[in-house]
Amino acid sequence: MRRPRLPSMFGLSLAATIGATIGATVSAAIGAGLLGAPAQARVASPAPSASVEARAELVCKTSVTGVDSENRLVYYTVRNDLVIERRSSRPLGFRPTNLGYLGTDYTSTGSTTRMTTTTADGVPRELSVVERDDSRTLRFSATTFGQKNYRPRLFTDAYSYFGYTINHVGVLQRWTLVRLRTGRLSYRYPVTVATNLKNTVAITPASLKSQPSADILYTTTKLGALRLLTVPHERPEDRSFRTLSARGYAGVTELSGSYCNGKDRGVVIGIDPTAGTATWTVVTDVSSPARARSDLRGAIRRKVDWNLHATL
Repeated sequence: MRRPRLPSMFGLSLAATIGATIGATVSAAIGAGLLGAPAQARVASPAPSASVEARAELVCKTSVTGVDSENRLVYYTVRNDLVIERRSSRPLGFRPTNLGYLGTDYTSTGSTTRMTTTTADGVPRELSVVERDDSRTLRFSATTFGQKNYRPRLFTDAYSYFGYTINHVGVLQRWTLVRLRTGRLSYRYPVTVATNLKNTVAITPASLKSQPSADILYTTTKLGALRLLTVPHERPEDRSFRTLSARGYAGVTELSGSYCNGKDRGVVIGIDPTAGTATWTVVTDVSSPARARSDLRGAIRRKVDWNLHATL
C-alpha cells in the first residue's frame, strides 16, 4: 500500500528532512504551507563534532501550548527547567479538547501559527494564532471543519497530515487530513493502528523515523509509564511500543515535546493538571526507538498555571 497523500486539489506534497541536531529528527513541511516545523526551536543546524558536543551546555527549548481553566489559549516558553515567557489570548468561543499543529509563518513583527483543534461540540476547527514580538497577548481566529461528531478522547498530529486518535474504548486510529471540495478541512480515511489502549492518558508527537519512514509518539499511562509508539507509514498496523520508564509519570495527562541541542535528543514536558505541576525529561536517540533512553530531570521552575488541557 502506498502512503496516503492529500487529494490533488490540495496541491500538497510531503517533504520530510531528518537532520542531526536541534530539530534533528524532524522537519516536515507540506509544500503549500499547511504543515511546517513545530513552533518551538526546531530548526536544523550543522552537527557539532563529538568533542564540541561533549562540552556544550544542554539546551532544551519547548513552547508548551494549551488551554487554561479560563478557556484561554496559553503559550509557555520553557528552557530546560525554567519558564522564561508566558503569553495568552482572550477566552476562546468554543471548548477545545485536543490540539494539533499545522504550521507557522514568520514575519518581521512576529508569526502566525495554524493549529487544528478537536472540540466538545464535535466540530473540529482550524485555529490561526497571531503572535507579535511586542505583545504578550495572542490574537486568534477559528474556521470550522467540514466534519461533525468528531469527539476522540485523545488526539495528536504527527508533524504531517496524519492525525492520531484514541477513543473511549481504547482504539487507536490514524486519520488523513484532507481539504474537501467546499474548501474546508476534514480528517478522513481512518486506519486502526492498535486496540486495548484504555489506560493511555496522553499522546503527543516525538519525532519522525526516516528508514523505514514512521511517526514516533510519546504516550503516558494511568500507572505512570512513559512510552514511545512507532507507527510505520506504509504499514501502520505494524506499530510497536517501547517503554522508556515504567514509573514516574502518574497523573501526567498532558504532554508537550520538542528538541535539545546535540545529536538526536528530544525533550518532553509532562504536566499533571490536578497537582498543578510539570516535569521535563530528556530522551536520547529519540528517532531510533530501539536505542532510546529517557532521563527524568525534575520539576519545571517558576510558578505558572499548569492546570491545562488540550496541550501540544
